[in-house]
Amino acid sequence: MKLSLLRSLLAGLVALATCTVYSQTGNPQPERPSSQQKPPEYVYRTTTRLVILDLVATDAQGRTVSDLKPEEVQIFENGKEQTKRDFSFLQPNPEQAAQQVNLHLPPDVYTNAQQYKGNSSYNIILFDVLNTSFPNLAYAHDQLIKYLDNAPPNQPTAIFALGNKLWLLHDFTTDHQALKEVMRKFKGQGSQLVTTSPDDEKAYKRKSTFTTMGADRVWTTLDAFRSLARIMSAYKGRKNLIWISESFVVDTMPDMNPRRGPLLMDEYSREVEQMSDALMEAQIAIYAIDPAGLSGDAFRPMLSRYSAQSSLREMAERTGGQAFTNRNDLDVGIRTSIDDGSSYYTTSYTPANKTWDGRMRKIEVKTTRPGVKLRYRKGYYAVDPTILPGSKKEVKQTSIDFAQALDPDLPVSTGLLFQARVIPPSDQTQNKVRVIFALDPHTIAFDKKEDGLEHAEVSCIAWAFPVKGKPIGSGGGTVNAKLDAETFKKVMQSALPCNQFLDLAPGNYMLRLGVIDQFSKRIGALTAWVTVPDRNEPGATAPASSPSAQPEAKKEPDKPM
Repeated sequence: MKLSLLRSLLAGLVALATCTVYSQTGNPQPERPSSQQKPPEYVYRTTTRLVILDLVATDAQGRTVSDLKPEEVQIFENGKEQTKRDFSFLQPNPEQAAQQVNLHLPPDVYTNAQQYKGNSSYNIILFDVLNTSFPNLAYAHDQLIKYLDNAPPNQPTAIFALGNKLWLLHDFTTDHQALKEVMRKFKGQGSQLVTTSPDDEKAYKRKSTFTTMGADRVWTTLDAFRSLARIMSAYKGRKNLIWISESFVVDTMPDMNPRRGPLLMDEYSREVEQMSDALMEAQIAIYAIDPAGLSGDAFRPMLSRYSAQSSLREMAERTGGQAFTNRNDLDVGIRTSIDDGSSYYTTSYTPANKTWDGRMRKIEVKTTRPGVKLRYRKGYYAVDPTILPGSKKEVKQTSIDFAQALDPDLPVSTGLLFQARVIPPSDQTQNKVRVIFALDPHTIAFDKKEDGLEHAEVSCIAWAFPVKGKPIGSGGGTVNAKLDAETFKKVMQSALPCNQFLDLAPGNYMLRLGVIDQFSKRIGALTAWVTVPDRNEPGATAPASSPSAQPEAKKEPDKPM
């Protein structure tokens, strides 16, 4: 997204904080979501937190241990044992193939609900152009295609590229031929930044898809990981992030061993910690693969690249994954990563310590069975979402995250689920495009306060991207809900509404619709389409918003606007 657009989005987001369009203590008239999308049976509270843990258990030979019993596993938080809520083992089922979900929505209704059902886990391949040199990037490209040639297509896989921002090359699919095609079209010149979409065929007529730009590698990398966490938030189960990269640009998380004391880190340390926490909250485990292989000093390869490799290794271990370094068989590393992350135990607990002081809490999982090694996330930040407003830096970062979620080159963000109906201009809409948001209340953070009412604060915004010209924003609006018990029950059985209007000239538009929970900072975003007719033409009528509200998973990504 261009910097000018980002600034425009941020200006609109500032307006959201001051624009109240709805305050409810009586009976609302929410739009009911489609019956095809069943909400989970729970209320998301700001005052509770469920810590989800994925455990990979292996024996001395590295083989998966699949028969651990709940009583053989103990969870400790800052040294104190926690009570497990559940404990189960998940692995790919050969009789149950991964498949795309058909939600059967009306043609003018869109949703950011999960549209691909996995088989125990999801695999995300991140091809890191930004932090990888050209010779190693070319080698990794060939090795990835080699993996796709030989691996069985039984796990849903998506491919992203990291250049001057995050690009979706292909959404989740089990069609390895489609993934190979998009990778063959992907070209670049090593550790430089993307200036156009990597799938733009016109760019290949020039000498390169990539060129040098003055972007900050640190922020670009951090933003990419935060975006992946938002995109994958609602996908249930473990997500294996196969990160093909030579290095991470800064130190990762603080040493949580008090005997050694804190690590000295640079100005990005807090941002890196929060990014790592976001990945772990989304159940994303990093499997870092160094494409440099056995480069450098032939006799001492680990010492020659120790600093770069240690950053990859620590990020992987902190999130419960692994790092593969000093090896030339990258295709085997990718296959091993996916196999390792597809068979795991999942458990959860509600922390006994209810003091949300924002500090890092160390998680330790032990087993009484000898010879079993466990890998899992190492901790989380005990942040109290009810403390509003946050610091100026946190407010700014939230605005940036929301603006980036509205990037039309990215897939949906699923932190806050919603449906949206897009109504073309008519006399009933005052000749404006109307967008009716229906927010899933089970993904909204409600806070029951001393007045006995359920409080929530969510914002919605719509942006229209024409074929030519600058994008057009709706200005945004905020729903300040204060619900009594009866109204709250009705909302939980339907949806929380929000409306936006766009004044658009005749033409075809891609819409990017976004919502954010101001308490939890959860974000949802999706793409929609609308055609605005020229009402001055004889016989002009308002058409349907698009020929298809939910297109099939992309074989190739859309070209940037």
